[in-house]
Amino acid sequence: MLSLAAFFVIALGWSVIGHVDVVAVAQGKLVPTGGIKTIQPLEIGAVRAIHVRNGQSVQAGDILVELDSTESEVDRGQVTRELMAARVEHARLMAHLCMLDRGIRTDLQEPEGADYKIVLMHKKRLESDMLAFKSEIATLEGEQARRLAEREGIKTEIRKLTQTIPLIEGREKGVGDLFRKGVAPKPQWLELKQLLIESKEDLEIQRHKLAEADAGLKTTMMQMEKAKAEAQKTVLTEIVDVEDRIKAAELQLRKADRRERQQRLTAPVDGVVQQLQVRTVGGVVEPAQVLMVIVPKDAVLEVEAQVLNKDRGFVSADQVAEVKLESFPFTKYGTIDGTVKHVSGDAIEDQQLGLVYATRVEMAKSTIMADGREVRLGPGMAATVEIKTGKRRIIEFVMSPLLRYKNESLRER
Repeated sequence: MLSLAAFFVIALGWSVIGHVDVVAVAQGKLVPTGGIKTIQPLEIGAVRAIHVRNGQSVQAGDILVELDSTESEVDRGQVTRELMAARVEHARLMAHLCMLDRGIRTDLQEPEGADYKIVLMHKKRLESDMLAFKSEIATLEGEQARRLAEREGIKTEIRKLTQTIPLIEGREKGVGDLFRKGVAPKPQWLELKQLLIESKEDLEIQRHKLAEADAGLKTTMMQMEKAKAEAQKTVLTEIVDVEDRIKAAELQLRKADRRERQQRLTAPVDGVVQQLQVRTVGGVVEPAQVLMVIVPKDAVLEVEAQVLNKDRGFVSADQVAEVKLESFPFTKYGTIDGTVKHVSGDAIEDQQLGLVYATRVEMAKSTIMADGREVRLGPGMAATVEIKTGKRRIIEFVMSPLLRYKNESLRER
């Protein structure tokens, strides 16, 4: 009897003095710290080839799945042809502009890879444009030569009159003096006087003609300059237009290249293929459809757990936790130490658990000792996390239900 009483006293004392850990239990699974890489197509397409299988190791850049790129190849081919045609046209216009600037024949510089027929067509066009311009300039040059010859003839006539008028003036003066002395007849003097007047009038007329010839020559030269300027303006306008088309085609080509590359889904990182969803060549995939996931190679694992709403107020970062794996019963294989790294600030709705908070728990290691060897843990393994939120006296576990019952019973009718 005394032994029983002593045991009761010791147990009561221990329940008052002793403490146990209070934990919040959260269910979750192992995930890579960087997250798994989801492989999704950007647009609808048919599967052309499947290059991987579940569990296969891949390296970054390896082709995983090829989709039918027939349409994108057609688009790319059309844009490439348009771009090359625009580049040949640009080469023709530059050769034409060089000829206009320097006045010498310039050959068309063929872009690398240009189609022979397109090059030949633009060479003929360049030859035709050059001949048309030369013909126009030749007409104006002929007009210029005619006006120059006319001008030289007028200048010759002016020189002749300039030299003969003083002679006529001398003769007219001499005969006039003789006439006034009664030696020479009057008709002879009047005839010389008339010749002098006519010569002076002819000189003025020729001077006016020279001014007209100079004006005509200047007009012809201006017409030649205008023809060259208009031809250059036309070519420059066409160059600006074709350069805009080249830029647009290059942009479309880059888009086509990118679209073609997007038809080949590649591994973003070194890792292992999991959850492969496509197995049929010719099958159709939808935009954003998850075709597979890549688990990064040698990724550090952590627990992605769901803390219940009732425990959220007691869970915070840096708290100590224990991770129990469903695949490795803790009674036989033990637990893995962990630390709470992050708790979400907002709850999400879970159909079974109700409101929960996403929580990340860092594990001390990504392996566990099983049957005498280290076994590497894998993503997706189910885990239970016990987060230590504090300590509690043992007697509180006994008294808490009684106190709650007392408080609730006093309020009930």
